[in-house]
Amino acid sequence: MTHVYAADEMVDLLAVRRPFDDPELVAVRVDTMPLDQATATVVETWAGDEFRQMNAVIRRRSGPSIRSFEEIKRLYQLNFGSVGHLLKLGLISFGLFL
Repeated sequence: MTHVYAADEMVDLLAVRRPFDDPELVAVRVDTMPLDQATATVVETWAGDEFRQMNAVIRRRSGPSIRSFEEIKRLYQLNFGSVGHLLKLGLISFGLFL
């Protein structure tokens, strides 16, 4: 099934952890932010903590949560891939580098 994502959709970024004193998984809300910022946080900011990356969940209001790090990385590439990132920053106009 293909899902449609809006980069500016407001989502909750969650970090799933297993507390030492309770065997149940606990999801802790890190922040509410646009989807593109949430994917950048997981891929860029959490890059040094692979466990944290693998336990990231992005809870969407308009559809199912994104629970897979592979899906988060794919969305990150769509938003911040080499050309996509330059377009987003306004550094490419009509195919020319400014």
